[in-house]
Amino acid sequence: MTNPAQVDHGRPARSVSGFKLDFTNRLVSQILITALITLMTIQVFGGISNLAQIAIVLALLALHWKEIAQNLPGIWGFLLLPLLAAASFIWSDAPDVSLRYGLQFLFTVFAGLMIPILIGPTRFVTSIYISSVIVALGSLMSGRYGNSMEGPVMIGLTGSKNQMAFVSQLTLASSAAIFLDTTQSKLLRASTVVAALIALALLIQAHSATGILTAIGATAAFVGLLALKLFKPPVRVALIAGALIIVTPAVVMKDALIEQAAHISETVFKKDATLTGRTYLWAHADRLIEQNPVVGHGYRAVWLGNSVTTTGLLRWAGLTDGRGFNFHNTYKEVTVDTGYVGLVIFTATLAGIGLMLLGRFVADGSLAMAFFFSTYLTYGARSFTELILGPFASTTLILFALGGYGVLKWEEERRRAPVTPAAPTRGASGRRRRGSSRTA
Repeated sequence: MTNPAQVDHGRPARSVSGFKLDFTNRLVSQILITALITLMTIQVFGGISNLAQIAIVLALLALHWKEIAQNLPGIWGFLLLPLLAAASFIWSDAPDVSLRYGLQFLFTVFAGLMIPILIGPTRFVTSIYISSVIVALGSLMSGRYGNSMEGPVMIGLTGSKNQMAFVSQLTLASSAAIFLDTTQSKLLRASTVVAALIALALLIQAHSATGILTAIGATAAFVGLLALKLFKPPVRVALIAGALIIVTPAVVMKDALIEQAAHISETVFKKDATLTGRTYLWAHADRLIEQNPVVGHGYRAVWLGNSVTTTGLLRWAGLTDGRGFNFHNTYKEVTVDTGYVGLVIFTATLAGIGLMLLGRFVADGSLAMAFFFSTYLTYGARSFTELILGPFASTTLILFALGGYGVLKWEEERRRAPVTPAAPTRGASGRRRRGSSRTA
């Protein structure tokens, strides 16, 4: 039996014994990680922001290189897709583009995988909340709007209405998680009411149908998962299995559901029937996939290269720079860039993250895991109409951090109960001595 005083509740259970992150280091790590999420969400500072992100990751590496080295081998599989993206420069239509952006993508995934090694699930929820509130408040104060087919829409500090909607949805979800977490400070919990109202206002101003629908879905999923906490693990498994059986037909009929979503988008949200031009982009992506189906055209080569295809797509979209544009479907984007090889890796990675998070929730029923899995479900929904992966992007950072939490098992941080000394005993010499609290 382990002495409770010797158990480090602030590190993954898989870590090698003997190396501990003390409270100060954990707090510093959390502050740096919160800053990293914030910088990756804000897209108005350009190269300066990227340099700051690199500096933060280097600082975390310098502080905790041993802990990272001990645990990273257990989650190395998540690096397969970014490694393929970086390697795609070998066959890319634009080698320099694929190498540069592939390495940036690899950096972002690596940074995400560091998070579950350095801070526990509850701390990460807090970091997401604080970061989302900072971005939401900054966006509201900035008053930045962008053009869309519906007219001016709120883009705030994120640079796009879809990302603005995602930040709003994340703020709403994390607000609920913080509010219900009795271990959080009263001040932080009270702030969630204001934060939720700000998020709702931004969500409406972003005019994003996907954002509104995923916010509703995430809230419903979070509430449903919290309800499952009332049951024992075997019952949770049975109820979740029943829910999966019900949802499975929806996955099989996804094309029909996307068409229905287009109808709702047109009639309810007053958007065009092509999902704001997505259907044209998807058809073009399919043609590009047919040209090079196995390994693709190279990471980001289509949007950032100098080919006739790139020029035509940018002219159609009315853009001069393709850095912020994509096919609005993660599966098609991945396949265009890295072929069916990349698609298989991505699909397996995304499914694996979901299964591991679900397994963790079933096992412990924690509030953090309920938040993580409901957030994961929004990623799954958004992946069909948006791009959820990219270099220096908070969406990528958070997704792969969730994957790490699905693998690395943390003992949640809590107040350590005082160790009661054993009753005095008599040694062989007859002298009284204090019994050690250490047990075998």
